[in-house]
Amino acid sequence: LTLWGEEQAKEAGKAIAKMAGEMPELQGRKFNIVHSTYQRAVETKNAIIDALGEDRIAGETPDFRLREQDMGVARQFMYDMPFDRA
Repeated sequence: LTLWGEEQAKEAGKAIAKMAGEMPELQGRKFNIVHSTYQRAVETKNAIIDALGEDRIAGETPDFRLREQDMGVARQFMYDMPFDRA
């Protein structure tokens, strides 16, 4: 992650911790985190765990199916083709 991305991940963890503290149904519950195998997703997951505290984590599961969609060759046509905004 970039420095900005690290900061965003930490803020996300703080926001999740705050919500969990304010919602009675989440107080004292542990979280199971499912994440992509991309390095930046793992780094984001780690920053969120740091903000929440490891004692709030029940488990973590990397899932290779959580990937960005890649349109392959068709991508160039989607972005390079002009379109009428009328």
